[in-house]
Amino acid sequence: MKRLLLVLMVFCACGAFAAGGFWKAMNAIQKTVDVANAVNDIANSGTSQSTSTAQPQAPSAAPQATVTPAAAPAPAPAASVPAPAAPAVDAAPFAAMRTTATETAVPNVQYGMIYVTKPATPEQIAAAKKAYLEDGREPEDARLKFEKVDDATVGATIAAFRDATSVEMKETKLESLAPFALLGNVRRISLNKVTCADTSPFAHCAKLQALELRYCTVSDFSGFAALQNLETIDLYGSNVSGSFAPLATCSKLKKIDYYAVKGDPALYDSLGTLKQVKEFHGGLTKMTSLKWLLNVPQTEALVVFSEKIDDLSPISTLANLTHFKGWSMDGGSMAPALGDLSFLANCKKLTKLELPSSSYTSTAIIGTFADIEELDLSRAKQPVDVSFVKKLPKLKRISLYGTDVINGNAIPSSVKIYKDKNTKGL
Repeated sequence: MKRLLLVLMVFCACGAFAAGGFWKAMNAIQKTVDVANAVNDIANSGTSQSTSTAQPQAPSAAPQATVTPAAAPAPAPAASVPAPAAPAVDAAPFAAMRTTATETAVPNVQYGMIYVTKPATPEQIAAAKKAYLEDGREPEDARLKFEKVDDATVGATIAAFRDATSVEMKETKLESLAPFALLGNVRRISLNKVTCADTSPFAHCAKLQALELRYCTVSDFSGFAALQNLETIDLYGSNVSGSFAPLATCSKLKKIDYYAVKGDPALYDSLGTLKQVKEFHGGLTKMTSLKWLLNVPQTEALVVFSEKIDDLSPISTLANLTHFKGWSMDGGSMAPALGDLSFLANCKKLTKLELPSSSYTSTAIIGTFADIEELDLSRAKQPVDVSFVKKLPKLKRISLYGTDVINGNAIPSSVKIYKDKNTKGL
């Protein structure tokens, strides 16, 4: 074999020299060397290193994500070390998925949005992509919106528009999230009422910035650990189990919303592992303690809504807090009252304070927050003395909807007052 290649090299070089001189001869020799190396590699590799080809799954089932090249799994990273980037995924098996629905339709394309509200065949999806491109749109600008469709339609559509920047989905029961592994360019994903048992496909969404999992079921956050561009995660109304700890490696994560999340009290303790997060928005959960706040002194915004938490003192450790909202903390059966607000004494950087529908015994401490710009004391459960306002030189807006106000004349004319017919004392 080597002798044959040597003869071929000399032959090609001579012919090239005759046709175009020295440089063509050198190019011909280089190409022949490249061919020789390739042939040699193939001969040495044998059949033991042949590349496997992903086979399409049955039409009604989402294929497993096929990655190339295959590699031995890396050891699990430490909590503070970002997970390694996920390898590329083969789109072909997903593109071949075919719906079994009898009623299908071409997805509707409008203003850069692809609306998929009925099952669609690969041919119909191709027609939608053609219409999208003929409209002068770029593939990376595509936005997908799914509603009431099947796995096959989702898989084939994502394969066709895998450069999409936004994906929304509601009332769609997926057996697998595998197609999401194709979305390497996506910036925003919004899922509603979807079960996320296996979150590993999200590891491929390297550019993802905003993730909404509303009314979903989430049992594992490890698939999000490699998302170094993730900035916000919204879990509104979801059933959550496990731990938030895997999110600690998402270096750009700044805000987590766990409002109305259904999970055991211990779940919320793991919020204390998120030392990069600046905003914690919660409420209506089974949280019973705020001790986890002792581990996240970087917190700048905290929302507590109707939580049955008796000890609010951990809030006093948040010296960087600029926004606090204590909503419906009224002393009823659902949540304790806020007392004299002394738990805020060390939060001198506050610029926004909201205490709507809450009960408290004194407002004097508010007068010590010289940087306050926005104040909400709406629907207070007791009359509110606002004489402290004259000590707030930066105050711009105060909301007093439905509140019985005392010393209302202390509010300067420069401050915008929001009130309604149920407001008294103004």
